[in-house]
Amino acid sequence: DGGKTWKELGSFAVKGPLGVVDEKTLLAAKTGNALSRSTDGGATWTKVMDFSQGVAKNSVIYFVKGVGYLMTENGLMVGKDKGATWAVQGTPVKAGIGPFFGKDENHLAAVGPEGIYETKDGGKKWEVVAPLPPDLGPRSVSYGWDPIHDVFYAAQGGKPAMKAVVGNQK
Repeated sequence: DGGKTWKELGSFAVKGPLGVVDEKTLLAAKTGNALSRSTDGGATWTKVMDFSQGVAKNSVIYFVKGVGYLMTENGLMVGKDKGATWAVQGTPVKAGIGPFFGKDENHLAAVGPEGIYETKDGGKKWEVVAPLPPDLGPRSVSYGWDPIHDVFYAAQGGKPAMKAVVGNQK
C-alpha cells in the first residue's frame, strides 16, 4: 500500500545489526548476543549467528549480489545463502564500521579504533591506510569512501568535514 500502513515485527535488541535480503527474508539482532533470521516477513525468527564469535558493531548488514557482509570484532562475517549461515572471511580485523565496497568484490574498507583499514584481496590481508580524523570518534561519525581516487571522508555533526587522500596521487 505504498507505506500507508506499518506492521509490528516484535521486539529487538537496543542496538544491533539489521539487514534486508528480500521482501520476505530479514536479519536482525533479536537479543543483544545473537543474529536472527526471518523468512516469512518477520512473523517468526530463527537464530543464525551467536555474537560470542565476535560482537557485531555495525548496525547494517549489507547485501551485494546476494552475499551478506557484517563487520564484527573477529572480522568480516559473510553469509552466502541469504544469511542462513555465516563465516569469517579472511583474517580478523578490529573494525566495526563498514564494510565499504571498492573497485570489485575483493576491494573493501572498514573503520576501527586504529584507523581506516583497506583490503584488496577479500580480507586475507587488512592494512591501516589512514588514521582516524583528529577530534572525531570512530562512532557517531559518518564515513564515505571514493575507492577510485583513494579518498576517505568523515563528518560529525557540528564539526568540519574531513578528507584523507590515500595511496599514490598525481
